[in-house]
Amino acid sequence: MFAMLSTAIGSIVGSFFIARDISALSAAYPIQALMTAFAIAVGIGSGSALSRAIGQGDEALTKRTAAGGTALILGTLLPVTALGIAAAFLLPAVFDLNAEEVDGAKIYLIIISAAFPMTAVHTVFNRIAVSEGETVPPMIAAISGTAVTVAIDFLLFNVETPLSGMAKLAVADAVGQGVTLIAALIIAKRLPITPFIDKRYLPDKKVFAEIIKVSLPSAVQNGIDAMFSTALNAILGGAAIAFYGAFYKVRQQALTPIYGLNQGTVPILGAAFGNGDKARFKKVFVISSSIALGIATAVTIAAELSADKLLNLFDITEEVNYFRILAGGFVPAAAALMISAAFVATGQGGKAMALNLLRGAGIGIPAALILRNLPTGYTWIALAAAEFVAVAIFIPIAVKNYKNTPLKAGQKKQK
Repeated sequence: MFAMLSTAIGSIVGSFFIARDISALSAAYPIQALMTAFAIAVGIGSGSALSRAIGQGDEALTKRTAAGGTALILGTLLPVTALGIAAAFLLPAVFDLNAEEVDGAKIYLIIISAAFPMTAVHTVFNRIAVSEGETVPPMIAAISGTAVTVAIDFLLFNVETPLSGMAKLAVADAVGQGVTLIAALIIAKRLPITPFIDKRYLPDKKVFAEIIKVSLPSAVQNGIDAMFSTALNAILGGAAIAFYGAFYKVRQQALTPIYGLNQGTVPILGAAFGNGDKARFKKVFVISSSIALGIATAVTIAAELSADKLLNLFDITEEVNYFRILAGGFVPAAAALMISAAFVATGQGGKAMALNLLRGAGIGIPAALILRNLPTGYTWIALAAAEFVAVAIFIPIAVKNYKNTPLKAGQKKQK
């Protein structure tokens, strides 16, 4: 949770330095988010599969699974990096930007894409560490990287350099990713189940299948979510994307503790599922969900009271009421994230994907298309409502799923 919070803070600080270039950053963000989403998806799939293997108590399987996550991410680094660089020359044209903003978005994406291999590896390694119960070292690694990023931001933006604002932001982020990678490698060497590939425990088809059945739905979901703002821009126009980009930055930080709980809960739920401990599964889910809802309530109140001040950080003085409407979806979003954690932990990535798509693009894009000729406020109301609708649909599905879950993963319940 603290690791994700530090990352969100770093993002907010960077946005503060280039407030006047928020449109360029919003244009570049979807591609950056797509690449990061891919790395996170592989990490989620690896962590979920590893936690279930640990619960089953099969040492050889755990080692093959950890190596499987590494092999999967290493095998996809080059094509994903190349696609990111290529997109730098294509995506900005989708947005209504001036020449300076287009150039800024391009250079930002090129630098960020070149740094993607570092981001991808440390993302997967840290997820594997968390699945083994090592939560503090990955947190320290992430915080260290963010601290370096923020320090370089302050340095570059306070000295004369030939770099543009977007280039400075990208360079600072890339260096921070490098620091996080170094820390993650040090942590990985000390793990009981290391993510390094060992010839004695090479991953097989079954291991890759267990990882991919969670990673693939997560990648699809996160990919669509990442392009959501691009779709909104195409439908509603540039003014809408500037506002939504600012709100999304705040939303990231507001829900960071919930995302942290989601990540921390998955390995515990996965181990309980793999071990067939249904009582522990229920206890962990109830406690973590209660904490998530409490945090979400608190951040909702804070966001409602300080909406105008938060938007002022991005030089946006209007849309305050719409910001408050969107912030009203924080509580159901927290519930959705915890339900999603239960699905991921039990290897049901498809259900987690369906839930998260419904609460975002699944309702938001059709609503934007239908309401495009009306004031954009109607679309923001639809987005907030989507959070409530998605949770209302999936709560009974989650309850039924829990009741029908066998005591032992992959085995029929014994009468």
